[in-house]
Amino acid sequence: MILPKIEWEGPQLVNSSLGLVNRHLCRELLRHGAQLKVTPTEKDTIPDYWFSDANIIRDCYNANIGMPFIHIRQQWPPSLRSSEAPLNILFQPWEYGPIPEKWIPFIQTSVDEIWVNSDYTKQGYVKSGINEDKVFTFPLGVDTTVYRVNGPRYALKTAKSFIFLFVGGTIYRKGIDKVLEAYRKAFKRSDDVCLVIKDFGRTSYYAGQTYHEQILEATLDPASPEILYIDWDLTPAEMGALYRASNCLVHPYRAEGFGLPILEAMACGVPAIIPCIGPATEFTTEENSYRVESTLSTISMPTDMQLVLPAEIIDVDVNHLMDTLIEAFTNRTRHSVMCEKAVQHAQKYTWEVIGEIVAKRIQALHERPLSKTIIRQSMEEQAFHLLQNVNQRTTNHTATSATYAAILSHGLHESDVILDIGPKSADLLEFLQMKGGRVTTLALVGPYPLENKIRSLLSDEWLNHKIYDVVFMRHVIEKLQPRSAVELLLQLYKALSYRGRIFIVTPDCDNTQMITKKFWTNPFNIRPYSMELLQLLLSEVGFRTITGGKMPGGDDALIFASRLANDNPFV
Repeated sequence: MILPKIEWEGPQLVNSSLGLVNRHLCRELLRHGAQLKVTPTEKDTIPDYWFSDANIIRDCYNANIGMPFIHIRQQWPPSLRSSEAPLNILFQPWEYGPIPEKWIPFIQTSVDEIWVNSDYTKQGYVKSGINEDKVFTFPLGVDTTVYRVNGPRYALKTAKSFIFLFVGGTIYRKGIDKVLEAYRKAFKRSDDVCLVIKDFGRTSYYAGQTYHEQILEATLDPASPEILYIDWDLTPAEMGALYRASNCLVHPYRAEGFGLPILEAMACGVPAIIPCIGPATEFTTEENSYRVESTLSTISMPTDMQLVLPAEIIDVDVNHLMDTLIEAFTNRTRHSVMCEKAVQHAQKYTWEVIGEIVAKRIQALHERPLSKTIIRQSMEEQAFHLLQNVNQRTTNHTATSATYAAILSHGLHESDVILDIGPKSADLLEFLQMKGGRVTTLALVGPYPLENKIRSLLSDEWLNHKIYDVVFMRHVIEKLQPRSAVELLLQLYKALSYRGRIFIVTPDCDNTQMITKKFWTNPFNIRPYSMELLQLLLSEVGFRTITGGKMPGGDDALIFASRLANDNPFV
C-alpha cells in the first residue's frame, strides 16, 4: 500500500478521547508506511508510559515532509481555516444530529471529505444539507493489549459483589442524571450492588457542567444504594483494571458520536446498557448489550451554537432503564452469556483493523482524480475569513424573534409592505407574514464589512423602485460609518410611504458592560450609535415622530421613527 504525504492536525499525547483516537490512528498510518507530519494543537500532558509509542508520535511533530497531499484535522473546536493541501479532511464527531450553521460554508467550500464514526452522526450532516457522498464513516477501535478480559482488577472499596459502572464526563449529554435516578429507584442500601462513577474532565473539558455535587450528595445519602465516586485520572492500565472489576457498564447517553467506553468495556468482558437508538447500536448487537427503550426529541442550543435544524437528543425511558438494571443484576445466567459475546464482538474493532480501513480510504482518495482546482488564498483573503470566524463567535444578540414580534405588533397595520434588514430570522419572517405583511428581506449579514454592500444597496431596485410602509433594521447601523449610515437613512426615508415607520435595533450605548465587553469584541462593529445621536439623525432626515427605549434583555436599544407627526404606537 502506497500512501501520500499526510498532515494530521489535532491533540495527541493528552488525556482526551480526541487525543487517544488521533495518536492511535497516526501510529497505524506510520505502520502502513505513511510519511506523516503531526501538528499537535494541545500541549502534551500524559506521561510516555500511557502510550508505548509516544516517542514515535513525537518524532513526527512538525516533521519536514514537504507539501502534504492530504490534511486531516480532528480537534475541538474544529478549525475552520482553509489549507494549502490538495485534499482536506474534516474529521469531526458531532453528537446532536444537525450540525452548527457556521460550519456549513467552510464544509461546502474548503472540505473534500468529512470523517465521522457512526452513521448516526453522518445522518446529522446529511440532514444539514451535506451530500452523503461527502461523508465517510468508520468505527473507532480499542487497544486489546490494555482492554482485555485477563488482568488485574481495580481495588474498589466495596464489599458488594455486583458492580455497575459509569465512565465519562458526568454531564447532561452523557445521561448521568438518568443513571442516578434509575439506580436509586431500582435498589436499596442493603442490596448486593454498587454503582461506580468514573468522572472525566470535571476540572477541565467539562468544568462547570458536571453533576459533581449531586453525585456527592447521593453517596452520602444513607437511604441510597451504594455509590463510589472516582474523579481523579486513571492510567489506561488502571482503566482496564476498573472495567474488569465491574460487571455491567451503564451508558444511557442523550447525545453521542460513538461511545468509546462501551467498546472498551466490551473488550474486558463487560456488556453495556445503552439506548435502543444512536451510534452504539452500530457496533453492538442485542446479544451482547442491553437496549433501553428510547425516543428522539429536540432541544434548544446556546445562541453561540446555532444549528441548521433543532438539536436532537435521545431520551431514555427511566422506568425501563430501572427494569434493565434489575434484569442485569438478577438474571446472572443471561448476563454471563452476554459477557462472553461482548468480548468476542469487540475483537473485530482493534486499532489495527480500524487503521487499515483509514489507510485504504486515504489510498483511495489519493488515487482518485482531483475534482477541483487548488486555489491559494491571499493573505488579505485569509485575514478576511479569520475576521468572519471571529464575528460568528462574538455575535450574540439577546433579543429573540418573539421579542421583535412583540415590539412590531405595536407598529404594524394589516397588509403593510415591510422591508426587513438584518440577520436572517425565519421565525421573525413567519410572524410578519402571519400579521398579513408583504415582506422583503435583505439579509445584511455577510460578507462583512457592510460599507461596500451599502453602496450597492443605495442604487438597488429594492430601495429605488418600491414603496414600503415599515422598515425594520436590526444590527446594521453600528457596522457603518456615520456618512454611510446617513445615506442609508435618507434612502430609506424616500422609500417609505407617507405613513412610513422605521424601527432600528442597535446595541445600547448606556449599557457600559455591553459596550466594553461585547460591542468591541465584534471585529465588524464600526462605532456605537447612542439613542440621542440616532434621534438627531432621524430628525434631520425628516422623520416627525421619534422615540426610543431599551429592548428586553438589556443589551439592545430600540429607536422608532415615523414620517407622520404624533404617530407613536407605544403610547
